[in-house]
Amino acid sequence: MKAFGVPLPTGKRYLKLLRGEGSKAFFAEPKRRSAAVLNGAARQIAESLLAEGRGVPEVAQASGVKANTLHQAIRAGRLPGVKDKSPLRIQRSSPPRANVARSTAPP
Repeated sequence: MKAFGVPLPTGKRYLKLLRGEGSKAFFAEPKRRSAAVLNGAARQIAESLLAEGRGVPEVAQASGVKANTLHQAIRAGRLPGVKDKSPLRIQRSSPPRANVARSTAPP
């Protein structure tokens, strides 16, 4: 292994992988783990509250799961996203007026 600059344990690990699963094992997608905290009842509570349109901090408090965990699950697609509340738009009844002091000043 010294000829390739690879430590002996690393070479043995990958040789075992090659013998066990073949060359396709080197190009396979890495195995991902699911969230251990967001399972069962906590997930159902979170899904139902998010569907109602509640915010993530509120859902986190109700389900007993950290808000960061919920945000990660939403980004990963394991939970539905929070529906954006439409922002309040301020409508003016009349157009803005020009500054009177500037418009009447002598040149």
